[in-house]
Formats: sequence, C-alpha cells, structure tokens
Amino acid sequence: TVNKGWVRHESEATVKERVGGPKKTYPIDRHKVLVDSDRAWNAGTKYSASKGAALATAKVALTQKNATSDPIWTVQCYDANNKYIGTVVILATTGAVVSGS
Repeated sequence: TVNKGWVRHESEATVKERVGGPKKTYPIDRHKVLVDSDRAWNAGTKYSASKGAALATAKVALTQKNATSDPIWTVQCYDANNKYIGTVVILATTGAVVSGS
C-alpha cells in the first residue's frame, strides 16, 4: 500500500490463479520487474491529473497472471478525501500503460 509516497510492504509478491480447483501460486520473476513502485506511483499521479484530480493515496499491487506472463503494476488512485479517482495498469517490464479506467 502506498500513502503519500510511502510504501508499506505487506507480503512477499506472489500472484494466485484459479485453475479448475485449488489456487496455484506463481512467484513473480523479479528479473522482469524493471519499473519500481516509484514509477508506478508517478503513473498514478499522471493518470489522476488527466482526470482533473490530485493523487493523495494509492493502493499499489505488483502481480503476474501466470508463470510466463509479464508482471504488471495496478494503481488504484484516491484523492485527499479518499474519493476513488480510477485505476491505471502499467507493465512492470517497460512502464507502458496497459489500461486506465
């Protein structure tokens, strides 16, 4: 979780996928993570500004869909009143924006 630029580490980065039954866990290939949480935060800041809002708090998650996919940063953006602005998703390999909603 990121709040005003400060990162609180909650757990080892892993991703879970439902495969016809029990959840399977894939560790994130850290060698593919070339974009750090600061750049994810900056993407959230730019996204929020494009929506006419100022980013104050964000929920930031590094995930990987399966063992062979590229990791992504998902940034849920909130203003100073904790009002949801939107979510931006970027590739952790390049920083390219995948989606914004």
